[in-house]
Amino acid sequence: IDRLHMQMFKHLLDKMDSYGILDQSIAVLTNDLGTPTHAYRDVPFIIVGGGDGILKQGEFVDLGGVAHNKLLSTLISATGLRTATGGYIEDFGDVELENGVQDEMLA
Repeated sequence: IDRLHMQMFKHLLDKMDSYGILDQSIAVLTNDLGTPTHAYRDVPFIIVGGGDGILKQGEFVDLGGVAHNKLLSTLISATGLRTATGGYIEDFGDVELENGVQDEMLA
């Protein structure tokens, strides 16, 4: 099943690239559980596209156990959505978790 998902993701990326929209877009492939214990920690994410220059490209980034809400806030902000004052969206997800964006991912 994972091989099929990767093939479908590649097909999506190839189509986006053929239309010239890959660098302006963000495509995400993830798994529902991390490894090796099937926990909600260390879940792998493959993020492709630059979000129109907002995200770094061509790098492996190990976020070191940071909660997913910061990753998702970063992706939301990379789509161009902003707060009423023009800042990044930093409060997506569980209010009990640390908020903000992942500066390591930003260009």
